[in-house]
Amino acid sequence: MLEYKKHNNILEINNKQINLDSEIDNVILYDNLLIVRLYNSMATRVIQQPFNNIYAFNEKAAIIWRINDIIKQDTYYGIMRLNENNNLVVVDPIGINYTIDIRKREVLNMRGQIGDKLIYDIGGGQKSGI
Repeated sequence: MLEYKKHNNILEINNKQINLDSEIDNVILYDNLLIVRLYNSMATRVIQQPFNNIYAFNEKAAIIWRINDIIKQDTYYGIMRLNENNNLVVVDPIGINYTIDIRKREVLNMRGQIGDKLIYDIGGGQKSGI
């Protein structure tokens, strides 16, 4: 069983304390993984946010993966949530939504939209966009 506590940039998993580089924003408990999104509350611009700011920890407080292990880009992710299929959804600064299979550690879908205009949609074997 995985038990955790969080306070600012300190994460405790099963009584093991970890000091992270930035504050902890939200946490998702998924099976025996704790998925953590970090942020900088003092930032006034996206560039001041921590890049590759999503981590998955196991019950021993070891990092299993970082988001850039799955999405091969160096950026900040402002939103993190589980969808109705228990896949992880993260959003980058330009609004691209990445749907990730947590177990397989792979991107299932990428979708971006500006207003009513679809700019990017890849997933399920279909590709479209501008």
